[in-house]
Parts: sequence; structure tokens; C-alpha cells
Amino acid sequence: MEISAHFFAPGLTEFIFDDPLIFSLKLAEHVSVSDKTLNDLSNEIPSYPYEELKFKCMDSIKFEVNNQLEKTFLEMGYKVETIDGVKIWLEGGWVLLRPSNTQPVIRMFVEATDESRLTKIKEEFKAHFDDAVRAVS
Repeated sequence: MEISAHFFAPGLTEFIFDDPLIFSLKLAEHVSVSDKTLNDLSNEIPSYPYEELKFKCMDSIKFEVNNQLEKTFLEMGYKVETIDGVKIWLEGGWVLLRPSNTQPVIRMFVEATDESRLTKIKEEFKAHFDDAVRAVS
């Protein structure tokens, strides 16, 4: 499940899209043949610390900042996903920085295996954001 509460379940159907009706029916089917309750199954799903931050960034430079972040991360040797901003998978977490299409901000989404790692990722990548803003200003 995404933060947006969209349910995607590759393998449950031949199509990959968010369909709450199909997902609900498939989930009920799965529970009906399991010796576990829905609560038992739910308790097996890990939960990780997650945070969304918002940094002010002028509309006139926010996409240049995004490009600078991509360049920096590639130079640092990271595998960079650019489907929706700049996403980096890290040991113990991930970070996504993306310019807003509706506000003069860049948002940073961070998930980590624990609170300590979350804090370290936030600090490191906020510094990269600040550096990118200085580089294009």
C-alpha cells in the first residue's frame, strides 16, 4: 500500500493498477484459505519510519535544482530513478526529492529502517538540496 492508500498487488491479477474492489476480493479469498486471521497477516507487514519535508524553492529554479541533484547523485555513484523527481535507494532506506508542480517547493520523502537512519538520511540529503540551490543560484 502506498501512503496515498492506493493498493497495488502485482500477481493478484494480470493487470497492475489500483483497484480497491479486486484487491478486497482477492484479500478475502486469501484470508479464507489461510489459517491466519487478517489481523495476524497484518501484523506480519513491517512498518518503517517515514517523513515528508517541504523546502522552499523558487519556481524559476526548482527544475534546475532537480537536474543538479540528479547530476550530483550520479557523480556520487548512486543509481538514480527519475520517474518522479530524483529517487535514491540507500542501505537502510530511500529518499525522493521532487519539485512540486503547484507550489514553489521541493518535497523530500524519506523512509528508513529505523529513526536513527531516517535522521541521518534527512540531514545528508537536505545538505545536498542546499548545495544544489547554491549551485544554480
